[in-house]
Amino acid sequence: MLREWKHLSLSQLASRLDTHVSRQSIAKYETDYMRPRPSTLKSICKVLNVSPEYILRGYDFKWSPPTLRKADKSKIAPEFMEELLTNVNSWLASYLYTEEQVGTPHKFANPLTELTISTKNDAEQAALALRKAWDIGIGAIPNLCRLAERKGVCVFNTPLPKNLLGLNLWADDKYPVIIL
Repeated sequence: MLREWKHLSLSQLASRLDTHVSRQSIAKYETDYMRPRPSTLKSICKVLNVSPEYILRGYDFKWSPPTLRKADKSKIAPEFMEELLTNVNSWLASYLYTEEQVGTPHKFANPLTELTISTKNDAEQAALALRKAWDIGIGAIPNLCRLAERKGVCVFNTPLPKNLLGLNLWADDKYPVIIL
């Protein structure tokens, strides 16, 4: 549950809201026994840093196994990965909700679906194919994150352990996500 991942008790969440709500009411919201008023919903979203859509629809994406980019061979704590995926789930729900609200629905078209990449040469050919498909030429790319986002890749920046440089994964097999 998101409140618990944010390390908040029912009472702590209730005390942080802009509106007067009891911990019992919050428990009823969480069990779908009761719906919050719009002003309460807005306040809960503000405290938990999520969209109303996330709260009301309960987005829970199906995640592919992440591809980790590590600085060494040490292991990443499973608890960290679980908390990270919970946060990314919330961020992606808010990201998609915001896109929907401003009228720019999320689109990603993978121009490399037919390629199998298993060698360095395959990777170089894939890079050239991607540059051609995205019409970005062969020169330097000044802002790779911005380019990726414009092409439909969701990029999130968050503190990571020293040995984890970043990771990528898919949500619902249609939203590519990169975490730096």
